[in-house]
Amino acid sequence: MVFKKNLSVLLVLIVIVFLVTACDNTVQQELINYYDKELSKISKLEEEAIDAYHSVIGDNYVDDYTLYNELEEVIIPKYGEFVNELKNISFTTKEVNKLNQIYIKAAEKQYNAFMQMKQAIEKQDKSLVMKANENLENARKLLKDWERELERLAEENKIKFQ
Repeated sequence: MVFKKNLSVLLVLIVIVFLVTACDNTVQQELINYYDKELSKISKLEEEAIDAYHSVIGDNYVDDYTLYNELEEVIIPKYGEFVNELKNISFTTKEVNKLNQIYIKAAEKQYNAFMQMKQAIEKQDKSLVMKANENLENARKLLKDWERELERLAEENKIKFQ
């Protein structure tokens, strides 16, 4: 009788250890999939939009007309598609879902800033330009938060991204 009781306790412990290991492994697998596959599929959209934006601001600024056209024809459509694709990624773990929510929040803020920039040019409103730039800065801060959380989760799950 004591042997059966000890065996039962041992089996329960084995099941608990297996479940805990499986949960950790699930986060690890999902994080790798998120970074290597899901984000890789859509990162080109973000990259093209950001590159287009950088091609018409700062030292590359020519005039409002050029900036406006690039916003309307390339930046906003591509970045909008990126945001939608980012929102469509599904998860089974709350950790990776939380990570993606940070990215979505940053991307939405950046998208809204591009929209504000376009409106600012249409209305010739410098205060809207300032708000758009402020939103871009806030988006950058959120992206830094996302990077820190990604690094933390990767370290916690023994993943090394290159």
